[in-house]
Amino acid sequence: MNKTKPSPGIAFGFEGKAAMMEQALNSAGVSIMFQDSTLAIRYAENLPDHLAQSLVLGGDDVQLLGEKDGAYILRLKEEVLETGKSSSAEVEFSTPEGAKIYEIK
Repeated sequence: MNKTKPSPGIAFGFEGKAAMMEQALNSAGVSIMFQDSTLAIRYAENLPDHLAQSLVLGGDDVQLLGEKDGAYILRLKEEVLETGKSSSAEVEFSTPEGAKIYEIK
């Protein structure tokens, strides 16, 4: 069987594609967050439980991540908007399950 070409079949509609994407996010341990040009959070998907509790749509990174880490990430994002250069950072949280380290891109 040639694995380089997609198999013929039924095309997925928007709902089917969205369900597949959600399943892929859940199994990969990836979260997605969309912020507008003012860095207000407009959408978030698959956040870890301890962050999902702090999510406020229309809020910002300080509300989501706490004062210290949120202010740091907010400054990095403001730099990205000003310079156009990408950036990444790691944030560590203490949770009941132990330390969790997240890479933010």
